[in-house]
Amino acid sequence: MKAEPITTTKYAKRRNCIWRTTRNPLVNTVVGKFVKDGCYLKIHLKKDLVLQTRAKNPFPGEASIPRATRRNKAQKLKEKGKAKDDYAFQQEMASPLRLMAEQNTFATEERNCRHKEWAKQIQEKHILIRKRGKLWPDGSCLHPTILLQCWMKMMIIVFKLKLVWSLLFKM
Repeated sequence: MKAEPITTTKYAKRRNCIWRTTRNPLVNTVVGKFVKDGCYLKIHLKKDLVLQTRAKNPFPGEASIPRATRRNKAQKLKEKGKAKDDYAFQQEMASPLRLMAEQNTFATEERNCRHKEWAKQIQEKHILIRKRGKLWPDGSCLHPTILLQCWMKMMIIVFKLKLVWSLLFKM
């Protein structure tokens, strides 16, 4: 099955920008929040697992990605070439997020496969133990220590009988 393409969207709120990278919203979601001294990444895997990491901004001089509020400001940014820098910065931040999302998805799938294998091995082990324990035709089973105790008692009784028998015939 071919995976859906990764989409990157930008949500700007006041001076902080949030970049969200998703492959499938139900499977994994990577959310990064850019602040003055770095960015915080949150990874949601199937709504169970949330991983948080902290990364530094590649450009320490920038507080956050500038937000264009008016057409004039956007036009000025384009003229100065900052729009290209912002796009390059977006691509630089989106690619590690994509990689982290793929690695976490892969790790989750691998862990699930391991758990399934362990469960199968435990089940097979219990079936073998159950089959080995059946000693009688009706399927009932006795613990080996119980059998050993019965055998020892019978040996003691036989020994006592032999001792008594030998004493009776010697006299």
